[in-house]
Amino acid sequence: MENINRSNITIHQGDVEVDNHIDGQLDMWFEIWFDALQRFNIQIEEDEWINLFAEYNVFTEELHVYYIIDSPVLPHDLTEVVLSDYEREEILYVIERDIRMTENQTPIEFYKTITEDN
Repeated sequence: MENINRSNITIHQGDVEVDNHIDGQLDMWFEIWFDALQRFNIQIEEDEWINLFAEYNVFTEELHVYYIIDSPVLPHDLTEVVLSDYEREEILYVIERDIRMTENQTPIEFYKTITEDN
């Protein structure tokens, strides 16, 4: 099984948002370059694809990662991914790296900037 790591995911440009319902939470979508079918042990139809979504709390460092099978006929249910410690650390690294690259801020600075502006 291929691990999720810093070389096979990135935050989809512009897809980091503040969750207005949970203090400190950022929601984000990832672009992925790994065999998601193998990693999540699933099968999909020809007209379906997989999206990877995360909820990250900048204050508590709580991280939840989900995959979604995007289908024209099925509901878009979130399925939580059980991460290894290595994968968790890699995803946290990507969150920090990508927000620094696009916003020139840490995730917590980004969160505070967005929430102070609103």
